[in-house]
Amino acid sequence: MDLYKVWRGLAEMSPALPKRLQILKEGVPSITKVMLLHDPTMGSTIGLEQAKSSASGLGLEILVDKVTDVDKLADIFAEALQQNVNGVAGLASPFINFNRKRLIDLWSQYRLPSIWEAVAYTRDGGLISYGPSFPKMYRRSAGYVAKILKGAKPRDLPVEQPTRFELAVNLKTAKILVLAMPPTLLGRADEVIG
Repeated sequence: MDLYKVWRGLAEMSPALPKRLQILKEGVPSITKVMLLHDPTMGSTIGLEQAKSSASGLGLEILVDKVTDVDKLADIFAEALQQNVNGVAGLASPFINFNRKRLIDLWSQYRLPSIWEAVAYTRDGGLISYGPSFPKMYRRSAGYVAKILKGAKPRDLPVEQPTRFELAVNLKTAKILVLAMPPTLLGRADEVIG
């Protein structure tokens, strides 16, 4: 059954993860193996399947690491480095978002270029982010609430996918990692930090 047909409201699921991998590869062409952080409590594996199918076309190998315990994050990064991982990406999850500062510390410590779904990661020290404009999604959700308050049945409202995506690049982090971000990537960025 197609999840898009049964969910109602604003969906955060989108084809953004394959695009994030493409952007990470564009920004850091030497990347060959990406650690993909996945929170299995989220239930869906749609993002994982999308990532795996798009990665091979980019010349990337994906190593999926399940993250559920903040105390095991350092071990996950150490093991990934032993497996020659040279990039990090994460699937959206409350656990990953709540622990983003700890994750930023780890990928900084291990000097791994990273890409995430929200600009907050890039502002906090991550290298690149690409994902939906959350402020725009919040405003659109208010429209949904207004429709329901005016009598619309939630089951009759269509699922809406994000229409605005933001690209952010942190040049301070790029400098620490001794990376030169391509001018074409910087030219497309909605926000350049540093």
